[in-house]
Amino acid sequence: MSRRQPLPKLDWSPILNVGFVTIPLCCALIGSHFHLPLLAVGLCIPPAGYIGWFYGRTGSYSVGLLAAVAWWFPYFWGMGNPAAFQTVNAAIGPLMILLFALHNCQFRATLEDAHLFNDTDSLTGLLNSQGFERLLSSEVNRGMRTRTPLAVVFIDVDDFKAFNDTRGHIQGDELLKKMGQILGSCVRNYDVAARMGGDEFTLLFPGTTSEGTRTALNRLLGQLREAAQTHDWNVTWSVGAVVFPEPEDTATMIRAADELMYRAKAQGKDQFLVHEWNSETESTADINRPAKRKMDLQDSHVAIMV
Repeated sequence: MSRRQPLPKLDWSPILNVGFVTIPLCCALIGSHFHLPLLAVGLCIPPAGYIGWFYGRTGSYSVGLLAAVAWWFPYFWGMGNPAAFQTVNAAIGPLMILLFALHNCQFRATLEDAHLFNDTDSLTGLLNSQGFERLLSSEVNRGMRTRTPLAVVFIDVDDFKAFNDTRGHIQGDELLKKMGQILGSCVRNYDVAARMGGDEFTLLFPGTTSEGTRTALNRLLGQLREAAQTHDWNVTWSVGAVVFPEPEDTATMIRAADELMYRAKAQGKDQFLVHEWNSETESTADINRPAKRKMDLQDSHVAIMV
């Protein structure tokens, strides 16, 4: 399936998590015991906002409850002067802290939705080229640290322009939608499926060897051919997959898989080629490009041209 790329989150952060302690302390001591509600709320608002941002609704409700319990705690235990205790402040103060935390939580969710929409292909629901390149860059950074292989796959629908001309663009869109569904269902939850544009799709297989890539592509092409037979679609698919034992820069990886896909197309279409990259002895020029590439923008849109 295509992966949602969330906004960055912190792991364990003492500065962030100390808010769960400072908020109830401020509420109990400053807001309740010393009767300075405005100062208490002012000190609690910033950490409450951070907790709402990073811990969502669960964190927001937690700090709201902690603030309320702490604010009322000195009153019930007879600490300070109960006659000076103001129940209105004890209700409004924690409520303001809770609402600010929830506001930040909702603001983050809105940003994540916009972030996801910007990286999603509207027709298939997969990632678009921008989302794919962003996740590829993230996987390259991770792969360089862990020295794990990474397979980049380019898939193109053979004779898609002829299919559109004879069956119509509505049928063409249905084919692309179905293809997106198959790609999304065939990959693991940590793999990436994307539509780069037109009838060209990409897959990203982190931690996958050449043999694992061949197995995955055999299964994928089997499902695509079955769908074509079921719907009477007279199309095939050309696939190029380059396995990088250690990741290269993103432009090199995309270009290599793109070139290998066109090589598969030039060799007769309806097939996949898998190539294991050797960074010491080759470049993208070593993956033989066909002498002529017939590029019709109505037929295929390639994200990166070389």
